[in-house]
Amino acid sequence: MKTVKIFSVPLSAHIECKMTLDTGSELNWITVETLHDIAMFNSMDRRHENNGICLNGSSLSSIGTITLRWKGKRFRKIFTTTFHVIDGESIPWQIVLGSQTIIEHGIVKFAGFGGKNIIALPKKTKGEARMCSY
Repeated sequence: MKTVKIFSVPLSAHIECKMTLDTGSELNWITVETLHDIAMFNSMDRRHENNGICLNGSSLSSIGTITLRWKGKRFRKIFTTTFHVIDGESIPWQIVLGSQTIIEHGIVKFAGFGGKNIIALPKKTKGEARMCSY
């Protein structure tokens, strides 16, 4: 889990939340409690849907969706993402970022989410490449 800032309106107000990356989920999720914490519950588009299945086989139902702005602790970029809102007890996460968003924004490339700065090595000359192939 990584810490992210979720912004409310106005953008100067935010809370820090724990976000889990889940490549097995196609959707992004946020808890009702987190929406209450940033005073954005009334901004949610309400509609009940069965959107997913948990690893234990139980269904995961959304009570609505909301589009929020967020950023990782060491990120410069602020992302805009739509989340499905879940209401439940004993949910072990505040926010889940699903595979489509992870890929779309290249999230795992950012150092704040486990990515690394790649050190570019100088290219070998043809002579050096031939010496290494023997």
